[in-house]
Amino acid sequence: MEIAPNISVDPQIHHGAPVITGTRMPVSIIVGSLAEGMSKEEVSREYAITIEQIETALSFATEFAPKSFTKNQNAPNQHGNHNETLDAQLDET
Repeated sequence: MEIAPNISVDPQIHHGAPVITGTRMPVSIIVGSLAEGMSKEEVSREYAITIEQIETALSFATEFAPKSFTKNQNAPNQHGNHNETLDAQLDET
């Protein structure tokens, strides 16, 4: 079932995690790879997906991420303030 443009969920694929429509590529893997420092081009080559599919995953993650997670200033990670780190990485993409 498509839940957003080019994003689907199916209980039989990755336990219902959002994936790029027509693939088995979870949005979480794409976003996580970018957050770990891979460029869009590297992600595209590594997972055989297009830059447009990567941008779709980022748009979906940005739009549908729980607001309490994305705006929680009290949730630092090992690098300091999580929100600032994530914002900086997304700005680079």
